[in-house]
Formats: sequence, structure tokens, C-alpha cells
Amino acid sequence: MIKTSLFIATPDMPDVDYVHLYKGEIEDNIRKTAEAGFDAVELITPNPDEFEWDRLEKALNEHQLTMSSINSGRLYSQYGVTLIHEKKEIQEKAVLKFQSMIRAAARFNCFANIGIFREPAISHKPVAYTRDMFVDILNWFSKPSRAD
Repeated sequence: MIKTSLFIATPDMPDVDYVHLYKGEIEDNIRKTAEAGFDAVELITPNPDEFEWDRLEKALNEHQLTMSSINSGRLYSQYGVTLIHEKKEIQEKAVLKFQSMIRAAARFNCFANIGIFREPAISHKPVAYTRDMFVDILNWFSKPSRAD
């Protein structure tokens, strides 16, 4: 089965030319997405720890939509938080944010989309180094106790 999905974002999302999305209050985003005939939404949130998940769930139920995924791109583009970084403190902050995304994805039975959250590659290291680091991080997350 194929489902259509549209990006939605909180009002503080910077304007971007490269993606079509509804940006504003969650209830308005969900209503407009349903009116446009989409089946689901992909949420772009700057801070999964502070997002009002109950509001989202209520609006999704009201308009009979689902979540396709929670997108992590804003964590890097707005805040510089990324899983692949030379500074451990940035990686550790990223891990905490991503754990929050995984918990929310489990709640909504959807994907946690890593996207550019894994970038940038470490410039003075070979690409394989970055790939291996990324795979190690994903393997760490795949252990059941790590997402909690």
C-alpha cells in the first residue's frame, strides 16, 4: 500500500525553499494536510523533548491521519546537533535528542528519519571512517535498552 505524506513544522521553523510544508500551529497543519487529501504527516520538530505530542495525537485522530515519520533535519540545520561530529559533547546531545525522537516514533508507530542529522562528515577523515562511525551509532541504537 502507498500512503501520501506531507511535511509539517512548528511556527518557528525557518523558511526553506527545498521542501513543501505547512508551518504553523499543529492543529492547522493537520487540518490543511487532511483537506489537501494526504494520508499522513512527517513532522519536523526542533526539540522533541519540548514538543506537545498530545496535541499532535488529538489532531491526527480528529482528522484520521497518521504519522509517517519524525524528521531530524532541524536538529542539525538549526542547532548544529548531529550524531557524526568530532566533539563528543555534540554527539552526546544528539544521542539524547534522537532517543526522544525514537520514543515519539514508537508512540506513533512511525519512522524516526535521520536525514541530515548524520552530517557533516568529518573533513580530515576518509568517508569510510564516517560511515563506520554512523553504523556503530545505529547499531548502538538498535539495542532495545538504548532507545529508552
